Amino acid sequence: MPRAFFKSQFFKSQNHVLNHLAYLHAQSPLFSGTSNIPLETAQQMVSTFDKPCKWWFVFSLNRTDADRLQIDRGYFQQLLESQKGIWAKAYNIPPERLHIYASYHDLDHHPHVHVVLHGERPSDGFIHCPVGTELGEAFKHCRQTVKSAIANEIFRTDSENLKKDRSQQRQELNKELEKLLLEIGRSTHPVHPDIQVAIRQLSTQLATLPGKHVYGYLPADLKLQVDNLLEEVIKKDAQLAGMFETYKTTHRAMIDYLYVDSPITLDQKMADWENKFFHPLKGDDTRRHNIILQAAESYFIPEARASAGEQNKERSPLSPPCSTSSSEPTTPYHHKSSQAAIRSMLYSIARSLHQDMQHQTNQKITQVKSRLKKKRIHHQTIEERREQSHDR
Repeated sequence: MPRAFFKSQFFKSQNHVLNHLAYLHAQSPLFSGTSNIPLETAQQMVSTFDKPCKWWFVFSLNRTDADRLQIDRGYFQQLLESQKGIWAKAYNIPPERLHIYASYHDLDHHPHVHVVLHGERPSDGFIHCPVGTELGEAFKHCRQTVKSAIANEIFRTDSENLKKDRSQQRQELNKELEKLLLEIGRSTHPVHPDIQVAIRQLSTQLATLPGKHVYGYLPADLKLQVDNLLEEVIKKDAQLAGMFETYKTTHRAMIDYLYVDSPITLDQKMADWENKFFHPLKGDDTRRHNIILQAAESYFIPEARASAGEQNKERSPLSPPCSTSSSEPTTPYHHKSSQAAIRSMLYSIARSLHQDMQHQTNQKITQVKSRLKKKRIHHQTIEERREQSHDR
Protein backbone atom coordinates (compact mmCIF):
# COMPACT_ATOMS: atom_id res chain seq x y z
CA MET A 1 0.00 0.00 0.00
CA PRO A 2 1.45 3.42 -0.94
CA ARG A 3 2.76 5.59 1.86
CA ALA A 4 1.10 8.66 0.38
CA PHE A 5 -2.06 9.25 -1.67
CA PHE A 6 -2.62 11.96 -4.26
CA LYS A 7 -5.61 12.84 -6.44
CA SER A 8 -6.27 15.85 -8.65
CA GLN A 9 -9.07 17.03 -10.96
CA PHE A 10 -10.65 20.20 -12.34
CA PHE A 11 -13.96 21.64 -11.16
CA LYS A 12 -16.84 21.30 -13.59
CA SER A 13 -18.77 24.37 -12.43
CA GLN A 14 -18.36 27.59 -10.46
CA ASN A 15 -20.90 26.51 -7.83
CA HIS A 16 -18.91 23.34 -7.27
CA VAL A 17 -15.85 25.44 -6.36
CA LEU A 18 -17.78 27.64 -3.92
CA ASN A 19 -19.46 24.66 -2.24
CA HIS A 20 -16.17 22.79 -1.98
CA LEU A 21 -14.48 25.74 -0.27
CA ALA A 22 -17.36 25.96 2.21
CA TYR A 23 -17.02 22.23 2.96
CA LEU A 24 -13.26 22.49 3.51
CA HIS A 25 -13.63 25.52 5.76
CA ALA A 26 -16.21 23.70 7.87
CA GLN A 27 -13.67 20.90 8.46
CA SER A 28 -10.70 23.18 9.15
CA PRO A 29 -10.09 26.92 8.49
CA LEU A 30 -8.70 27.82 5.10
CA PHE A 31 -5.20 29.19 4.64
CA SER A 32 -3.22 30.66 1.76
CA GLY A 33 0.53 30.51 2.07
CA THR A 34 1.50 31.05 5.71
CA SER A 35 -1.64 33.04 6.58
CA ASN A 36 -5.26 32.13 7.25
CA ILE A 37 -7.85 33.38 4.77
CA PRO A 38 -11.56 33.93 5.50
CA LEU A 39 -14.02 31.80 3.56
CA GLU A 40 -15.76 34.91 2.19
CA THR A 41 -12.47 36.25 0.80
CA ALA A 42 -11.64 32.96 -0.94
CA GLN A 43 -15.13 32.72 -2.46
CA GLN A 44 -14.98 36.36 -3.56
CA MET A 45 -11.66 35.73 -5.35
CA VAL A 46 -13.12 32.68 -7.08
CA SER A 47 -16.15 34.72 -8.22
CA THR A 48 -13.96 37.59 -9.41
CA PHE A 49 -11.82 35.33 -11.58
CA ASP A 50 -14.62 33.13 -12.87
CA LYS A 51 -13.17 32.46 -16.36
CA PRO A 52 -10.03 30.37 -15.71
CA CYS A 53 -10.20 26.65 -14.97
CA LYS A 54 -10.21 25.76 -11.26
CA TRP A 55 -8.27 22.75 -9.97
CA TRP A 56 -8.21 20.79 -6.72
CA PHE A 57 -5.96 18.10 -5.29
CA VAL A 58 -5.63 16.18 -2.05
CA PHE A 59 -2.41 14.80 -0.59
CA SER A 60 -2.70 12.23 2.20
CA LEU A 61 -0.20 10.55 4.54
CA ASN A 62 -0.49 7.71 7.01
CA ARG A 63 -0.47 8.55 10.71
CA THR A 64 2.86 6.82 11.42
CA ASP A 65 4.81 8.94 8.93
CA ALA A 66 2.99 12.13 9.91
CA ASP A 67 3.92 11.67 13.59
CA ARG A 68 7.48 10.55 12.83
CA LEU A 69 8.17 13.53 10.58
CA GLN A 70 6.09 15.99 12.64
CA ILE A 71 3.75 16.89 9.79
CA ASP A 72 1.03 19.35 10.83
CA ARG A 73 -0.88 22.38 9.59
CA GLY A 74 2.09 24.72 10.03
CA TYR A 75 4.31 22.37 8.03
CA PHE A 76 1.91 22.35 5.07
CA GLN A 77 1.60 26.14 5.23
CA GLN A 78 5.36 26.45 4.75
CA LEU A 79 5.40 23.70 2.12
CA LEU A 80 2.57 25.31 0.14
CA GLU A 81 4.44 28.60 -0.03
CA SER A 82 7.78 27.01 -1.00
CA GLN A 83 6.33 24.91 -3.85
CA LYS A 84 4.12 27.54 -5.38
CA GLY A 85 6.37 27.81 -8.43
CA ILE A 86 6.31 24.04 -9.07
CA TRP A 87 2.54 23.88 -8.92
CA ALA A 88 2.22 26.93 -11.17
CA LYS A 89 4.39 25.27 -13.82
CA ALA A 90 2.53 21.95 -13.58
CA TYR A 91 -0.88 23.58 -14.10
CA ASN A 92 0.45 26.19 -16.58
CA ILE A 93 -0.41 29.23 -14.46
CA PRO A 94 2.10 32.11 -14.13
CA PRO A 95 3.21 32.30 -10.47
CA GLU A 96 2.19 35.94 -10.16
CA ARG A 97 -1.39 35.02 -11.15
CA LEU A 98 -1.67 31.83 -9.09
CA HIS A 99 -4.18 31.77 -6.20
CA ILE A 100 -4.11 28.91 -3.69
CA TYR A 101 -6.51 28.03 -0.86
CA ALA A 102 -5.85 25.01 1.36
CA SER A 103 -7.27 23.21 4.37
CA TYR A 104 -5.47 20.67 6.59
CA HIS A 105 -7.55 17.82 8.04
CA ASP A 106 -5.78 16.04 10.90
CA LEU A 107 -7.67 12.73 10.87
CA ASP A 108 -6.56 9.78 12.97
CA HIS A 109 -5.75 7.30 10.22
CA HIS A 110 -4.78 9.57 7.30
CA PRO A 111 -4.00 13.27 7.91
CA HIS A 112 -4.29 15.11 4.59
CA VAL A 113 -4.38 18.52 2.95
CA HIS A 114 -6.92 19.79 0.39
CA VAL A 115 -5.78 22.43 -2.11
CA VAL A 116 -7.81 24.58 -4.52
CA LEU A 117 -5.94 26.68 -7.11
CA HIS A 118 -6.70 28.86 -10.11
CA GLY A 119 -5.33 31.71 -12.21
CA GLU A 120 -6.76 35.06 -13.28
CA ARG A 121 -7.10 34.78 -17.06
CA PRO A 122 -9.10 32.35 -19.22
CA SER A 123 -5.87 30.84 -20.56
CA ASP A 124 -4.60 29.98 -17.07
CA GLY A 125 -4.84 26.42 -15.76
CA PHE A 126 -4.73 24.43 -18.98
CA ILE A 127 -3.00 21.06 -19.39
CA HIS A 128 -0.56 20.80 -22.29
CA CYS A 129 -1.18 17.68 -24.37
CA PRO A 130 1.62 17.01 -26.93
CA VAL A 131 0.75 15.62 -30.34
CA GLY A 132 0.30 11.86 -30.14
CA THR A 133 -0.30 11.90 -26.38
CA GLU A 134 -3.67 11.05 -24.87
CA LEU A 135 -5.31 13.56 -22.54
CA GLY A 136 -5.28 11.03 -19.72
CA GLU A 137 -1.50 10.73 -19.99
CA ALA A 138 -1.16 14.52 -19.86
CA PHE A 139 -3.29 14.62 -16.68
CA LYS A 140 -1.16 11.83 -15.21
CA HIS A 141 2.06 13.72 -15.91
CA CYS A 142 0.68 16.81 -14.17
CA ARG A 143 -0.39 14.81 -11.12
CA GLN A 144 2.91 12.95 -10.93
CA THR A 145 4.88 16.21 -11.05
CA VAL A 146 3.02 17.74 -8.11
CA LYS A 147 2.88 14.51 -6.15
CA SER A 148 6.60 13.82 -6.54
CA ALA A 149 7.50 17.38 -5.55
CA ILE A 150 5.50 17.14 -2.30
CA ALA A 151 6.61 13.60 -1.46
CA ASN A 152 10.29 14.25 -2.19
CA GLU A 153 10.25 17.24 0.11
CA ILE A 154 8.44 15.45 2.95
CA PHE A 155 10.58 12.29 2.75
CA ARG A 156 13.83 14.04 1.78
CA THR A 157 15.89 12.48 4.59
CA ASP A 158 14.60 8.97 3.91
CA SER A 159 15.24 9.36 0.18
CA GLU A 160 18.79 10.62 0.70
CA ASN A 161 19.64 7.61 2.85
CA LEU A 162 18.26 5.27 0.20
CA LYS A 163 20.22 7.06 -2.51
CA LYS A 164 23.45 6.64 -0.52
CA ASP A 165 22.78 2.94 0.00
CA ARG A 166 21.93 2.46 -3.66
CA SER A 167 25.07 4.27 -4.81
CA GLN A 168 27.27 2.19 -2.50
CA GLN A 169 25.65 -1.06 -3.63
CA ARG A 170 26.15 -0.11 -7.29
CA GLN A 171 29.83 0.60 -6.69
CA GLU A 172 30.33 -2.70 -4.88
CA LEU A 173 28.57 -4.55 -7.70
CA ASN A 174 30.85 -2.93 -10.29
CA LYS A 175 33.98 -3.78 -8.27
CA GLU A 176 32.95 -7.40 -7.84
CA LEU A 177 32.14 -7.69 -11.55
CA GLU A 178 35.55 -6.27 -12.45
CA LYS A 179 37.29 -8.59 -9.99
CA LEU A 180 35.48 -11.62 -11.40
CA LEU A 181 36.25 -10.84 -15.04
CA LEU A 182 39.90 -10.06 -14.35
CA GLU A 183 40.22 -13.58 -12.94
CA ILE A 184 39.18 -15.19 -16.22
CA GLY A 185 41.87 -17.59 -17.39
CA ARG A 186 42.98 -18.49 -13.86
CA SER A 187 41.92 -21.94 -12.77
CA THR A 188 41.74 -20.88 -9.11
CA HIS A 189 38.68 -18.71 -9.69
CA PRO A 190 35.34 -20.48 -10.30
CA VAL A 191 34.23 -18.64 -13.43
CA HIS A 192 31.33 -20.30 -15.22
CA PRO A 193 32.57 -21.98 -18.42
CA ASP A 194 29.76 -20.47 -20.50
CA ILE A 195 30.96 -17.01 -19.51
CA GLN A 196 34.50 -17.75 -20.67
CA VAL A 197 33.22 -19.05 -24.00
CA ALA A 198 30.99 -16.00 -24.50
CA ILE A 199 33.79 -13.54 -23.73
CA ARG A 200 36.15 -15.44 -26.05
CA GLN A 201 33.57 -15.13 -28.86
CA LEU A 202 33.20 -11.41 -28.14
CA SER A 203 36.98 -11.02 -28.25
CA THR A 204 37.12 -12.65 -31.68
CA GLN A 205 34.69 -10.08 -33.06
CA LEU A 206 36.43 -7.16 -31.36
CA ALA A 207 39.77 -8.23 -32.83
CA THR A 208 38.54 -7.35 -36.32
CA LEU A 209 36.89 -4.07 -35.25
CA PRO A 210 39.08 -0.98 -35.75
CA GLY A 211 39.09 1.96 -33.37
CA LYS A 212 38.71 2.24 -29.63
CA HIS A 213 36.51 -0.41 -28.05
CA VAL A 214 34.05 1.61 -25.97
CA TYR A 215 30.44 0.52 -25.53
CA GLY A 216 29.00 3.79 -26.80
CA TYR A 217 30.82 3.42 -30.15
CA LEU A 218 30.08 -0.24 -30.83
CA PRO A 219 27.78 -1.39 -33.66
CA ALA A 220 24.27 -2.30 -32.60
CA ASP A 221 24.82 -6.06 -32.91
CA LEU A 222 27.91 -5.97 -30.69
CA LYS A 223 26.11 -3.80 -28.14
CA LEU A 224 23.37 -6.41 -27.91
CA GLN A 225 25.99 -9.12 -27.49
CA VAL A 226 27.62 -7.21 -24.61
CA ASP A 227 24.20 -6.59 -23.03
CA ASN A 228 23.32 -10.28 -23.09
CA LEU A 229 26.75 -11.23 -21.79
CA LEU A 230 26.43 -8.84 -18.84
CA GLU A 231 23.08 -10.34 -17.94
CA GLU A 232 24.50 -13.85 -18.20
CA VAL A 233 27.50 -13.00 -15.99
CA ILE A 234 25.38 -11.43 -13.25
CA LYS A 235 22.76 -14.18 -13.17
CA LYS A 236 25.15 -17.15 -13.35
CA ASP A 237 27.57 -15.96 -10.68
CA ALA A 238 26.03 -16.55 -7.23
CA GLN A 239 27.76 -13.63 -5.52
CA LEU A 240 26.96 -11.14 -8.26
CA ALA A 241 23.37 -12.37 -8.41
CA GLY A 242 22.92 -11.73 -4.68
CA MET A 243 24.46 -8.25 -4.91
CA PHE A 244 22.23 -7.41 -7.85
CA GLU A 245 19.11 -8.48 -5.94
CA THR A 246 20.12 -6.26 -3.00
CA TYR A 247 20.70 -3.34 -5.35
CA LYS A 248 17.39 -4.05 -7.07
CA THR A 249 15.52 -4.11 -3.74
CA THR A 250 16.96 -0.74 -2.75
CA HIS A 251 16.02 0.75 -6.10
CA ARG A 252 12.49 -0.62 -5.73
CA ALA A 253 12.24 1.16 -2.38
CA MET A 254 13.42 4.35 -4.11
CA ILE A 255 10.67 4.06 -6.72
CA ASP A 256 8.19 3.41 -3.93
CA TYR A 257 9.20 6.80 -2.50
CA LEU A 258 7.82 8.30 -5.69
CA TYR A 259 4.53 6.91 -4.35
CA VAL A 260 3.31 4.85 -7.25
CA ASP A 261 -0.44 4.41 -6.96
CA SER A 262 -0.63 0.70 -7.84
CA PRO A 263 1.56 -2.43 -7.65
CA ILE A 264 1.08 -2.88 -11.40
CA THR A 265 2.68 0.50 -12.09
CA LEU A 266 5.49 -0.25 -9.66
CA ASP A 267 6.21 -3.59 -11.37
CA GLN A 268 6.20 -1.89 -14.77
CA LYS A 269 8.67 0.75 -13.60
CA MET A 270 10.94 -1.94 -12.19
CA ALA A 271 10.79 -3.89 -15.45
CA ASP A 272 11.74 -0.74 -17.37
CA TRP A 273 14.61 -0.07 -14.97
CA GLU A 274 16.00 -3.61 -15.25
CA ASN A 275 15.81 -3.47 -19.05
CA LYS A 276 17.66 -0.15 -18.97
CA PHE A 277 20.26 -1.63 -16.58
CA PHE A 278 21.22 -4.32 -19.09
CA HIS A 279 20.37 -2.41 -22.30
CA PRO A 280 21.40 1.22 -21.64
CA LEU A 281 20.57 4.05 -23.98
CA LYS A 282 22.78 6.98 -24.90
CA GLY A 283 23.80 8.86 -21.75
CA ASP A 284 23.04 5.97 -19.37
CA ASP A 285 25.52 4.20 -17.09
CA THR A 286 27.69 1.85 -19.18
CA ARG A 287 30.48 1.18 -16.68
CA ARG A 288 29.64 -2.52 -16.37
CA HIS A 289 29.49 -2.97 -20.14
CA ASN A 290 32.93 -1.39 -20.55
CA ILE A 291 34.31 -3.74 -17.88
CA ILE A 292 33.31 -6.68 -20.08
CA LEU A 293 35.04 -5.08 -23.07
CA GLN A 294 38.19 -4.53 -21.01
CA ALA A 295 38.19 -8.17 -19.94
CA ALA A 296 37.86 -9.34 -23.54
CA GLU A 297 40.73 -7.09 -24.59
CA SER A 298 42.97 -8.09 -21.69
CA TYR A 299 42.86 -11.84 -22.20
CA PHE A 300 41.55 -12.88 -25.58
CA ILE A 301 42.08 -10.13 -28.16
CA PRO A 302 45.85 -10.79 -28.57
CA GLU A 303 45.05 -14.47 -29.04
CA ALA A 304 42.26 -13.68 -31.52
CA ARG A 305 44.49 -11.36 -33.54
CA ALA A 306 47.25 -13.95 -33.67
CA SER A 307 44.75 -16.52 -34.89
CA ALA A 308 43.51 -14.09 -37.55
CA GLY A 309 47.09 -13.48 -38.65
CA GLU A 310 47.74 -17.19 -39.08
CA GLN A 311 44.59 -17.57 -41.15
CA ASN A 312 45.65 -14.72 -43.43
CA LYS A 313 49.02 -16.40 -44.02
CA GLU A 314 47.34 -19.67 -44.97
CA ARG A 315 44.98 -17.92 -47.36
CA SER A 316 47.77 -15.93 -49.13
CA PRO A 317 50.73 -18.28 -49.81
CA LEU A 318 52.08 -15.97 -52.54
CA SER A 319 52.23 -12.90 -50.34
CA PRO A 320 55.71 -11.48 -49.62
CA PRO A 321 57.35 -12.87 -46.49
CA CYS A 322 57.02 -10.85 -43.34
CA SER A 323 59.94 -9.83 -41.20
CA THR A 324 60.71 -12.36 -38.47
CA SER A 325 62.68 -9.95 -36.32
CA SER A 326 59.80 -9.72 -33.89
CA SER A 327 57.82 -12.57 -32.41
CA GLU A 328 54.70 -10.40 -31.92
CA PRO A 329 51.91 -10.98 -34.47
CA THR A 330 51.21 -8.03 -36.72
CA THR A 331 47.77 -6.51 -36.77
CA PRO A 332 46.27 -6.65 -40.28
CA TYR A 333 45.12 -3.44 -41.93
CA HIS A 334 41.36 -3.00 -41.99
CA HIS A 335 39.74 -1.01 -44.74
CA LYS A 336 37.03 1.43 -43.82
CA SER A 337 33.56 0.03 -43.87
CA SER A 338 31.15 1.36 -46.47
CA GLN A 339 29.23 3.27 -43.77
CA ALA A 340 32.42 4.93 -42.51
CA ALA A 341 33.39 5.87 -46.07
CA ILE A 342 29.96 7.38 -46.73
CA ARG A 343 30.11 9.35 -43.48
CA SER A 344 33.56 10.66 -44.40
CA MET A 345 32.39 11.66 -47.89
CA LEU A 346 29.27 13.41 -46.54
CA TYR A 347 31.37 15.25 -43.98
CA SER A 348 33.75 16.47 -46.70
CA ILE A 349 30.86 17.63 -48.88
CA ALA A 350 29.19 19.43 -45.98
CA ARG A 351 32.44 21.13 -45.00
CA SER A 352 33.02 22.24 -48.59
CA LEU A 353 29.48 23.64 -48.86
CA HIS A 354 29.88 25.43 -45.55
CA GLN A 355 33.13 27.03 -46.69
CA ASP A 356 31.53 28.13 -49.99
CA MET A 357 28.56 29.65 -48.18
CA GLN A 358 30.90 31.40 -45.73
CA HIS A 359 32.94 32.78 -48.64
CA GLN A 360 29.82 34.05 -50.42
CA THR A 361 28.56 35.62 -47.20
CA ASN A 362 31.88 37.40 -46.66
CA GLN A 363 31.78 38.70 -50.22
CA LYS A 364 28.26 40.06 -49.76
CA ILE A 365 29.25 41.72 -46.50
CA THR A 366 32.25 43.31 -48.20
CA GLN A 367 30.08 44.60 -51.06
CA VAL A 368 27.51 46.05 -48.66
CA LYS A 369 30.22 47.78 -46.64
CA SER A 370 31.71 49.18 -49.83
CA ARG A 371 28.34 50.58 -50.97
CA LEU A 372 27.69 52.09 -47.57
CA LYS A 373 31.11 53.69 -47.57
CA LYS A 374 30.50 55.20 -51.01
CA LYS A 375 27.13 56.58 -49.89
CA ARG A 376 28.68 58.06 -46.77
CA ILE A 377 31.45 59.73 -48.79
CA HIS A 378 28.85 60.99 -51.27
CA HIS A 379 26.71 62.51 -48.50
CA GLN A 380 29.78 64.10 -46.87
CA THR A 381 30.78 65.66 -50.20
CA ILE A 382 27.28 67.10 -50.67
CA GLU A 383 27.30 68.56 -47.16
CA GLU A 384 30.73 70.11 -47.66
CA ARG A 385 29.60 71.73 -50.92
CA ARG A 386 26.49 73.10 -49.20
CA GLU A 387 28.58 74.59 -46.43
CA GLN A 388 30.98 76.15 -48.94
CA SER A 389 28.06 77.56 -50.90
CA HIS A 390 26.51 78.94 -47.70
CA ASP A 391 29.81 80.61 -46.69
CA ARG A 392 30.01 82.37 -50.02
